[in-house]
Amino acid sequence: MSANTTPGVTKTVTLELTDEDHAILVSALHQAARTAATNAERVSDDDESDAGYAEDQETAAQIALALIGSIKDQTAAASSGAAEVSA
Repeated sequence: MSANTTPGVTKTVTLELTDEDHAILVSALHQAARTAATNAERVSDDDESDAGYAEDQETAAQIALALIGSIKDQTAAASSGAAEVSA
């Protein structure tokens, strides 16, 4: 990815989202993952000299999918916790 990223270092971010905001964020990440995967496939098929770009696109797709998974897990945990508190 970019020169400013450090592999293995994570950051915790808390977002307060409406249901609509959440849906838009997840949808945008899905679109980003699809676009990056398509770009990676297209570039790797077209020209071997762009292998670095293709690899970056594959990484971007994987990151987007991982973020979606993390958002879904955290949303489920938060919903479960709220249900337990209200019970």
